[in-house]
Parts: sequence; structure tokens; C-alpha cells
Amino acid sequence: DLSVGSIHTVYNSPEESGKWLMIDEKGEVNLPQVGKVNLDGLTLRKAEEKLIGVYSQFIQKPVLNLRLLNNQVTVLGEVQRPGNYVFHTDHARLVDMLGKANGLTDYARTTEIKIIRGTETIKINLTEAINNETLVYPRDVIYIPPGRNKAFDRFASKLIPLASLLTALALVYSVSND
Repeated sequence: DLSVGSIHTVYNSPEESGKWLMIDEKGEVNLPQVGKVNLDGLTLRKAEEKLIGVYSQFIQKPVLNLRLLNNQVTVLGEVQRPGNYVFHTDHARLVDMLGKANGLTDYARTTEIKIIRGTETIKINLTEAINNETLVYPRDVIYIPPGRNKAFDRFASKLIPLASLLTALALVYSVSND
């Protein structure tokens, strides 16, 4: 009767079709037999400990496994697959999120990556981030700016047809004067 999204019952299903509970904007969740419990500001581990304590009043040695279903990070800019990426922990590493986006493009400026967290912008040098394992949190936006080479390459690609035309005209002129 107390199972909600249990891994040992028929409720072991994807989040879209499972029997899952949501935490409201006040940080409260309405649990079977217990009622509302405030989990605001707690990590997964701390929330599990709190809920085990609550359910210990009704069940001997309760087993609890909390899972986050809707943590996502948006990755934009010079990555192979920009988009929203979901993870199921309190946080994830920056390099893992870039890996989910299939890595960086050739134009990525890895020394000026930005993590936008609410109103705060954190600048990251990726070579340092690999060493210190920079973390990203739910609702972060990761932006990888283009390097200066991208603008030049775009400009140069427009010059190639013009250069080909001028070369052809010079060749025609050269042949016609002989």
C-alpha cells in the first residue's frame, strides 16, 4: 500500500507512466500514510534519511530509494547536439553534460565556457574544469561560445566563389591575349 514507483512492483516504469510523487513549490511532498513532509533544501541522501526516520514509525527497517525525475541542464553553443539533457542526481559534472551533447565542435572556445545559474554567470576554463570536476545543477544553462576562427571561416567560405570567378576571368583573359 505504501509503494510509490517501487523497483520491486509493477510500478517500475518510466517516469511518464509510473506512479510517482512530485514535490510542490513549497518543498513538500504528500506521502501515503504519513501526509505532507517538507524536503525543501535537502539533498537526495538527506531526504532519504529524513523519510526513513518518518516511516520507521510505521515500518521496521524501511527501505527507501529516492529518484529525481526532472533534473535537466540546457547545453547551447558550440556542441554537436545542443539541447536539454536530463540527469537523475542532485548534480552532474560539466564534462558529463558536454559528453551527453556529443562533445564540442571544432570552433568551441573552451577557455570561456559559461554556466548560467539563475542570475549568476560562472566562467569556466575547460582544461581547469576537468581537473576540479566543475559541477552543474538542475536548470543550469551551459553556453560554449564560438572561437574567433568561426567568423573567419564563414567569411572565407564566401570569398572562395569570388576567388574562383576572378581566377577563371584571369585565365580567360590570359588565353584570349595569346
